[in-house]
Amino acid sequence: MNPVDPDGYEQRPLLNKNVRDVASRGEGGLVAVRQRLAVLAYIICATVAVVALAVAGTPDG
Repeated sequence: MNPVDPDGYEQRPLLNKNVRDVASRGEGGLVAVRQRLAVLAYIICATVAVVALAVAGTPDG
């Protein structure tokens, strides 16, 4: 796990460094890191909560 800065962002040692993408064989500066799994988990949890609220608000719920 990487340290967190005062704003709450995880510090990445390779950020703003020249890196190579193995799959495309391209090179360039790393400007962002995305953690897609965390975003998908948030969307799934939010959707489940909305569905649960909708069911609880129905006459049958």
